[in-house]
Amino acid sequence: MAHAVWPANLTAAQSWADTTLHALRHEGAAAIAKEQAHLTYHVGRIEYPRYEVLGLPIGSGMVESACKTVLKERESGSGKYIDRTLLT
Repeated sequence: MAHAVWPANLTAAQSWADTTLHALRHEGAAAIAKEQAHLTYHVGRIEYPRYEVLGLPIGSGMVESACKTVLKERESGSGKYIDRTLLT
């Protein structure tokens, strides 16, 4: 299943498989139920082949980069600050 989800990323596939097998060993069927619930909830968000055809980005790299840029701008800009009480 891991290679079906990540056909071009063997590292991600292996990481997912290792994590899932570990959960199965320690949680049993509850781990499967948890994964099934997660996939069912996110089914509309995992249409990756369709997104690729549309030219949409799939990885989180662009989002993470944008977040890092926004946070850096907010904490470094003149007269700007982050209310630290909101971070806890």
